[in-house]
Amino acid sequence: MTKTEVLTVFARTREFLSPRDVCNGLRGYHQHSSVCSYLLRLQRQGLVERQEVSRRVFYRISKRGIERLAFLTAQKTEWMIRGA
Repeated sequence: MTKTEVLTVFARTREFLSPRDVCNGLRGYHQHSSVCSYLLRLQRQGLVERQEVSRRVFYRISKRGIERLAFLTAQKTEWMIRGA
């Protein structure tokens, strides 16, 4: 699970998602608890926003998260072009 992969899940909808939704949007198997911990880390970095509704937690990508995803995607593209 990478930052790019997780932020891409959010960028597809730009809606609030539950940690379970994020798990389901990622390729491969990821433990729910690991995804929850990672989302908290991304929140502390300002890349996702957190909202609590009826004691359930939801996240969505922030403006800073969109900017970071664009940067990471550009870096990956540049790396792939140079490596080719």
